[in-house]
Amino acid sequence: MKLSVDTSPFHRLIGLELTRAGDGEVEMRLPWREEFRRADDSEWYHGGVISAFIDIAGDYAIASRLGRWVATIDLRVDYLRPALKGDLTATARAVKVRRRYTPPPTSTRVTGASHGVGAPPNNCSPRMREKVSRSARAAAKYLAPKR
Repeated sequence: MKLSVDTSPFHRLIGLELTRAGDGEVEMRLPWREEFRRADDSEWYHGGVISAFIDIAGDYAIASRLGRWVATIDLRVDYLRPALKGDLTATARAVKVRRRYTPPPTSTRVTGASHGVGAPPNNCSPRMREKVSRSARAAAKYLAPKR
């Protein structure tokens, strides 16, 4: 199955780029646009843009493994840090792909030009910083290249 972002009007509208695709893994790039701002005076991405990006990357990871498209039935996003103005990269990997469970779960990490969106914020408590770091390490484990 050939994966392409050019077949979707929404993907073209937001300027999505598929930079790498393999068996169950994809990397996508979302170029910054002023319309993605959370508010007129903000340098942060709107959370809806990020969740759509995560959903799309996860869908492509599943399609690259199964060779067919599946619908999203559930989406959970943990916003660990604001995504600042700049291009974003999503790395998604299909996890536990089985025939009886469709769609399979995916793990997706989004990083920005200046920092990882999953990094703990500077002003959080040490306890919260450790909790966020554990979550980021768990996500990194799922997204690590297969050996």
